[in-house]
Amino acid sequence: MAEVAPVNENGESAIEGKDEKKKKEKEDLRAVSFFELFRFASTTEVLLASVGIVAAIAAGATQPLLMVLFGDLTDATASDTAIMDILTPLVYSMLYVATGAAVLSLIAYWSLPHAAATVASNVRAAYFRSVLRSELSTFDTKMSGAVVVDINEKVHDIEKGLSLKTAELMQASAQMILGIAFAFYYCWQLTLVVVALLPLLVVATACMYKSGFGQEQMLGKKAYEYAANLANEAVSAMRTVTSFNGEV
Repeated sequence: MAEVAPVNENGESAIEGKDEKKKKEKEDLRAVSFFELFRFASTTEVLLASVGIVAAIAAGATQPLLMVLFGDLTDATASDTAIMDILTPLVYSMLYVATGAAVLSLIAYWSLPHAAATVASNVRAAYFRSVLRSELSTFDTKMSGAVVVDINEKVHDIEKGLSLKTAELMQASAQMILGIAFAFYYCWQLTLVVVALLPLLVVATACMYKSGFGQEQMLGKKAYEYAANLANEAVSAMRTVTSFNGEV
């Protein structure tokens, strides 16, 4: 005899209700653009983030320039006449560029985290208000400490992405673009060979992430969330255990 799926109050089967619930959760967890995160920021944070992004791009552009100066310095050592007259300006130029890179990196890695901390604080407050407006049935499917862990972990990811990861992305992008431009300028034949191998590097990186390397961080977060929920329940149940003399 075939089994009949249970029906809820609205006349829908339990399976359909779970599917609708999963679909709604996916819609609630939709991805947003990078600039949409700054709707929680004030004008001051936007200006600080802009200054940090520009400083990170400029700091990344100094790295290929240092490589060019270092190459000229190496070529100068092979010269037979007036070595010090050639080396001295190059050494001073490298010193100036390195000082500028240090100052720009300091500005980038100060302004972006400062702006990201304020944005994360506003996101945390908005997240908490959204949780308070949620229906009671939402908490029936979650463990007792899941909400707290979600607020801390997800907002921390947003703060990290807006601060360190943004600075690293801008710096690496500027370094790559200017480095390729310098490479084509000095030796376009060798640069074409190297650029032709970049798709292989991309494919290898994609295979590495698909093999499970990129999943380790997500699994660690799930384990941390489960441990936090378990500890929260154990601590909250201490009075109940003590009242029944159940402690060991």
